[in-house]
Amino acid sequence: MFKKLILSLSVLSLFSQITHAEEATSAKFDVNGTIRFQYTHNDFLEDSGNKIDFSDAVLWLNYQNQAWSGHLDYRFYEAYDKLGGIHFPVNAWLAYDFNDDHKVTVGLQPVPIGLDRYYSSSYNLTQLYQLGLEELNNWGVNYQYSPEGYNLSAAYFIRDAGSHTGKSQNSSHYSSNLTAESNFADGTQLEEKNMLALKLDKKFNYEIAATPITTTAGASYLYSQVDNLKTRQTGDRQVWTVFQKTQINRLGINIVYGGQNIDNKDIEHKNESTFGFFDGYYNVANKANFLSTEINYALPFETKNFKSPILYSTYSRYFKDEAGYADSERLINGVYTKYKENFQFYLEYINAKNDVGFGQANGFSQGTENKRNNLLFLSLGYYF
Repeated sequence: MFKKLILSLSVLSLFSQITHAEEATSAKFDVNGTIRFQYTHNDFLEDSGNKIDFSDAVLWLNYQNQAWSGHLDYRFYEAYDKLGGIHFPVNAWLAYDFNDDHKVTVGLQPVPIGLDRYYSSSYNLTQLYQLGLEELNNWGVNYQYSPEGYNLSAAYFIRDAGSHTGKSQNSSHYSSNLTAESNFADGTQLEEKNMLALKLDKKFNYEIAATPITTTAGASYLYSQVDNLKTRQTGDRQVWTVFQKTQINRLGINIVYGGQNIDNKDIEHKNESTFGFFDGYYNVANKANFLSTEINYALPFETKNFKSPILYSTYSRYFKDEAGYADSERLINGVYTKYKENFQFYLEYINAKNDVGFGQANGFSQGTENKRNNLLFLSLGYYF
């Protein structure tokens, strides 16, 4: 299976080089991708890891023809003891640029909430990803207005990314969304749709003591309809954020703060709702504030082949409102670098508490384990 996968990626890599060379026509179609492997060691599972595993294979298709552009991001993961055990699209959209300031994008695309698509430099992302608050991709239309220094996004999403290959009923997708799994006796059965998202930010360029500084600051708001498939009632989900990103020479500082309030109209689970992604599912506390912070620094060491390494420390927390519910935390310290344009490396040490992603099944809901779990993570990726 590995040989077939590597052969297929080699063919796509060759095709990518050919398409890059076709500059005679106005339309441009590029094929890119990556195959990634990972090494892990943990202190919270019976199997502590200590081996190199296949992580994922990714196919990117990009289209450009004057004002038109398109993008497909499709990913394959190892699951159920086979490569490609689950696979699904992350993005599949088509966009039209009316001019430099106005753009409309239609399809499966990022929801404009928070700082950016990603809140940190980390490979494993912040807790907010699994809480449906970061790297959220749904089906809809997004209008962007970008006059000088400003960026306004107004979007409508009809539904989530849909469920693809796997064993779950509605949870086989890349982003974390509210879900309905009838086999999950301790969960809710919810369907989120008709999502409205609004985001505004502005970039500031200034100097302090002759040092150039760039800061982007803004806010966002998300409102969606939440249908309870058991009670046949309709509730809602509301998310707000304020954020800033500052770059001072080689130093970067990111902060995202916000709140989430889910009214799920459920009789048995009024305080938590079931989310799903990657063919799995778990409960999340309905009412909470959240925080994501990062400090990163690009080391002044760069060679002909190696990109300057970036050190980063990322901390995220979910502050739950409900009495008796323990907060969730994740701290990631790591380094990233790149060799030429084809190889990328991440090394991360992760310390987590009440975190579903790191060994605590009810961590995002009540959070009954008052201990910290640790993971050493290394990612090696070949990009073409």
